[in-house]
Amino acid sequence: RFCFAPRVLSVKREPRSKLVLDKLTYLCIAFILEDESGVLYMEQLVAAVCEDDQADRERLCGLIDASGVSASVCVFETGEDFLAAWRPDRFDLIFMDIYLAGLSGVEAVRKIREQDGDIPVAFTTTSLDFTLDGYRMNVAKYMEKPVSQKAVDEMLALALYKKEERDRDVILFGRRNPLRVPVLRLRYVEQQEHYLIFYLTG
Repeated sequence: RFCFAPRVLSVKREPRSKLVLDKLTYLCIAFILEDESGVLYMEQLVAAVCEDDQADRERLCGLIDASGVSASVCVFETGEDFLAAWRPDRFDLIFMDIYLAGLSGVEAVRKIREQDGDIPVAFTTTSLDFTLDGYRMNVAKYMEKPVSQKAVDEMLALALYKKEERDRDVILFGRRNPLRVPVLRLRYVEQQEHYLIFYLTG
C-alpha cells in the first residue's frame, strides 16, 4: 500500500471512478521512466534450476553460463526446497525437472501457477508423457535431456524479452527520492479526497 498525492487534474462534477482514472492516466504519462538514449539497460537474469541428478544439474548450469547471457543461478535438488525458496518476482525463469523425488516437477509448477501465471518455465525430462500438463500450465518449453545449448539459449532469450517488457512499464513516485514501481504490481487504486492510495502485490 502506497499513498501519493498527485496534482489534481479535475475535481468538479467528475464521477469518482472517472477522477481516479484521470489521475492514474496522468501518473502513467508523467512519471513512467524513459531512457532518452533509447538504450535498454538490462539487469542480470535470475534463473532457478530444480534438478535432482547432479550430472544433469551441472550440465544445465554450464549451458546457462556458456550462453553469454548475464545470469545468476539458484540450484535446488527437490521440489520442496524450491517451493520453500520461491516467491513472486524472485526468479526470471525456471528450469524444472519433471521426475523429482518427493514432490514432482509438475506438481511444483502447478503450485507456482496458482500465484504466478506468467514466469517462463521449462520442463527438463527424458519423457514426453507430461506434454499436455505442460500445455495446461503455460509451460514455455519442453526440453528433452540431454539438454542442448540451443534450447537453453531460446529459453534465456524468452526470459530476457519478458523481463524487458515487465521493467519497461514503471511508475516513478516522487522527484527527490524516486520510488520505482512496476505497473504489473499495481492491483487497484483507491481515492481518498485528493489522495490516491495504491495497492500493490508483493
